[in-house]
Amino acid sequence: MDRCESGVMDYYNGMPGARGFLAIWAAVLSMAWAGQANAGLGGTIVDGAGAAVAGARVFAEPGLGAPLVEGTVAADGSFSIAGEYYGSTGVFMSAPGYGWTGVHLDIAPGDRTSGLKLTPVPAAAVSGQVKDERGNPVRNVRITALAITEPAKVGIPLFKLEALGVTLPVSDAEGRFTLADIPRGAKVALKFEHPLYAQEAVANVAADEADLQVTLHQGVPLQGLVVLRSGDKPVSGATVMARNAQPPHDTAFSKTDGTGVFHVLLKPGVYMVQACVPGRIGDGWRRVALRGDAPAEQVRLTLSGKGVITGVIQNARSGGPVPGARVLLETQGRAAGATRTGADGRFRLEVPEGANTLHFEAVDGFRPPDTKALTIMMSAGEERELPGLWLAPAQE
Repeated sequence: MDRCESGVMDYYNGMPGARGFLAIWAAVLSMAWAGQANAGLGGTIVDGAGAAVAGARVFAEPGLGAPLVEGTVAADGSFSIAGEYYGSTGVFMSAPGYGWTGVHLDIAPGDRTSGLKLTPVPAAAVSGQVKDERGNPVRNVRITALAITEPAKVGIPLFKLEALGVTLPVSDAEGRFTLADIPRGAKVALKFEHPLYAQEAVANVAADEADLQVTLHQGVPLQGLVVLRSGDKPVSGATVMARNAQPPHDTAFSKTDGTGVFHVLLKPGVYMVQACVPGRIGDGWRRVALRGDAPAEQVRLTLSGKGVITGVIQNARSGGPVPGARVLLETQGRAAGATRTGADGRFRLEVPEGANTLHFEAVDGFRPPDTKALTIMMSAGEERELPGLWLAPAQE
C-alpha cells in the first residue's frame, strides 16, 4: 500500500520545539515508523454492555498522505479492514448516537493486527464562533480534523472522510459552528481552515464546550515547487505536508497544481515540510522558518524513486531477536524516516534512491552497537537485505 510518512496523532502530535538535527529526528520518530507490512486489521465494535453497535462504520488511515480505507462490520460487531499495514496507523469508527472512537497503532514486523476492540461512548458536541483578528465573524470556515487527546489518543481526518460521505462542519454567516459526534467526557483538538486565513488548531477542548472562541489570522505564505530529483520534472497532484513545531503540533496540507506549484497560508513559526505522491518518496524533511515580516517563503521539494532496506537485529549472546530497537534514516543530510524492530527483531525501511545512512540507536539492556551508522547506495526499485546486526547484552 502506497503511503506517505505516517504520523502519531497525524494532525496534532509529536513535534518538539527544540532545533537541530537531533530535534528533527525526534520529530520523525514520533511521526514515522516504517516496518514490514502486516496483512489486514480486525476486531470488534461493541458497546459498554458487550453488544454490537448498530450502524457502525470503521476506517483505517495508513499514513498522513494516504487515503482512508473503509472496512466492513458484521451484525455481531466483528470488523475487518483489508490491506497491508505497517508503521503509524489510525483505526477509528462512527455510529449514530455515539462519538468518534479509535486507537492509534505503531505496527512493527510480527505485531498482531487483529483482536482490536473499539467501545464507543454516547456523543456530545462542541459549539462556538470563529472571528478574524478584528473581531469580525468569519463564515465558511471548515473544521477539517479532530484529534481525541483524552482518554485515548487518535486523529480523525474529517477532510478525508468527506469523500466517504461525511459532511464537514462549516461556520455560518455569524461565524458560528457546531461539531457533533464528540465522545462524551473527552478532550479534543480541532483544526479550522479557510482559504483567506492561516490554518488554526485549537487544543484542550472539552467535549461539551458550548462557546469556543476561535480567532483566525492572516498568515504567512509558504509556497514552492515539487519536482522529481532525476530530471527535475514538476510533479502535479503531490501532497505537501507542513508539521508545526509549536503546540499543538498540527499538520497543514496542500496539493501541487498542474505545474508542480503549491501554496498554503500558515502562522509564523518553524515547520518541517515534505512532499509525497504514490510510487515516490520524499528526500527527507525540510526545516522552514516562517516570519511575518519576511517575503513569502519559497521551498523546493524533491521526490525520488524508492527502494527497501530490511534487516534483523539479534542478541549476540543468545542469538534471539532484539525487539524495539530503533533505526533512523538520514538522506541528503536530512532526517527522512525511522523504524523499530518487531517481535522477531526484523526492521524494514522505504528509502529514496541514492545515498542513505542508517543510524542504529542504543537499546536498554544492551551495549551501544559497534556499528552506529551505515551508508548504503540504493537504486529505485531495489530491495536489499542487510547482513545480521548483533547487540551484546550490557551484563555478560
